[in-house]
Amino acid sequence: MQYFTSQIAKMVGVHPNTVRLYEELHLISNVPRNKKGYRLFSERHIDEVKFARMIVPGPYPVDKSIVLRMIEYYTKQEYEMALSYAQHYYNEVIEERAKTDRALEILNTWKDNLVIDQAVMAATRKQMATLSKIPVETIRTWERSGLVTSVKNGNKNRYAAYEFEKIMIIYMLRKAGFSIQSLYMFFHNTQCKTPLEFFKEIYKDEETICQTNEWINFLDKHIEKAEKVIAVLKNKISNPPL
Repeated sequence: MQYFTSQIAKMVGVHPNTVRLYEELHLISNVPRNKKGYRLFSERHIDEVKFARMIVPGPYPVDKSIVLRMIEYYTKQEYEMALSYAQHYYNEVIEERAKTDRALEILNTWKDNLVIDQAVMAATRKQMATLSKIPVETIRTWERSGLVTSVKNGNKNRYAAYEFEKIMIIYMLRKAGFSIQSLYMFFHNTQCKTPLEFFKEIYKDEETICQTNEWINFLDKHIEKAEKVIAVLKNKISNPPL
């Protein structure tokens, strides 16, 4: 069967402009026109719109290109390739969740008993990036902003265990929406308090907790989306279209 834009929009439960936008963004395969120029959609297009609706729109906690490539291969009916990108997307979100959990563990430890451990944990910035799974350029930017401190050892930067803990917390709070300036105050406004007292106070701050919870919920929703997408793709591979 063939369907007009208004029909497919009603069937999928979206506005007709959404269907047109999906075509413009190449989120569905090419749509033929009749002699009057009207779009003629097929069952395949209905399936593609439903698939795109599972994951579009963003924002995304990972590189958007991963999602777009997944949809691109889906529209080509190359489901094995689409699945590889879906699994990559899932793994990336899981890693973000793991980094967030690690940061929360550190923050809990700080709340109970902050110990500024100056033992060297990484001998270079690259090594710190590997340990934290945070890009080298991001860590360099935080150093320039005064958020992270390293000790020069020749032409290399050495990082203490305490700086690793800071990096993990900074990453989580940046993802949760905190600005560089607010984080600078977070880590430097200790003039009238001991660090332990300061971090206990910050930890109880409702805004900090609320924004952090929103970030966690955001990640969990994307984990669910990724799992759903993977299930759909595995079913497509097991039961390919005729």
